[in-house]
Amino acid sequence: MTDMTKKKRVRAVIDGKCPDRIPVSFFQHNHAKEKEPRILAGHMLEVNRRYDWDFIRIQSRNSYYAEAWGCKFQWSPGAGPEMQDCIIKSVQDFRSLKPIPPTEGVFAEHVAVARLLGEELAGTVTLCTDYAEPTCGGNTPCREPCPYTVRGSPHEGFHEKRS
Repeated sequence: MTDMTKKKRVRAVIDGKCPDRIPVSFFQHNHAKEKEPRILAGHMLEVNRRYDWDFIRIQSRNSYYAEAWGCKFQWSPGAGPEMQDCIIKSVQDFRSLKPIPPTEGVFAEHVAVARLLGEELAGTVTLCTDYAEPTCGGNTPCREPCPYTVRGSPHEGFHEKRS
């Protein structure tokens, strides 16, 4: 098998075909650089160039969902965001959550990072992941760990207090 380009290697895996080798990448939180899109994009580019990864996975800060809904955080470059105030104080507060526009706030920052990387890495595969809120490992708009469990559909009174 001949060597593949990074893009062809990743495409082969997506298409269920056998690449010349497994595509490789790595991501990590860098709390000191996650708050500003240009700084984060620059850091990701530097790491990608140093290690010559096959693709870049854009790493969003771990507080982004709670931030998007209005929770307040104290930032520490070494430890990352620490929640200072949450918007969910009772089960009824879940009903006040509204859809979050993808063009504002922290989601607009994610788009800015993707755009900056795209401009610099023409032809390189860039993956951007934003998770469904209930899968965010407890980073919900209530203090961690979230004291509520999702049950049923959002249209039925679906949150139960954990014991």
